Amino acid sequence: MKRKAESTAMRVASNPARWQRLKHLLADALEQVSVEERTTMLRRSCADDITLLREAENLLACDTTAFEQLAELAAARLNQNEQDRIGERIGAYAIIRELGRGGMGAVYLAEQPGLGREVAIKELILSPAADPTALMRFLQEAQ
Repeated sequence: MKRKAESTAMRVASNPARWQRLKHLLADALEQVSVEERTTMLRRSCADDITLLREAENLLACDTTAFEQLAELAAARLNQNEQDRIGERIGAYAIIRELGRGGMGAVYLAEQPGLGREVAIKELILSPAADPTALMRFLQEAQ
């Protein structure tokens, strides 16, 4: 299955317009609550383009176990060390304090030492295994 999905992704990525359409289809499909709704939405959106439908189905069927494990590890690390973040440097910025925390992660106030430039830095806690809607929310936010 992994090889089939990689082949699909590489073939579609070589056509930028088709890749954009497929990305939008996948994002819309991930918003659906059930497999039946996802299937109906994909069939309706792909209309007569059976190849596009198969490409979307192949990519949706990919095994995301490694991604979920990595997300869980990152979430555990953040929860373990959240107070250790104050003073930590991320690039040119030093974390001053946590501004808030939500379903997708934590937001920190950071400052560029010497220049006084303040920015907000968002650290994602993405765990689709713990929250099946997390990946969907992340993709929506990214768009």
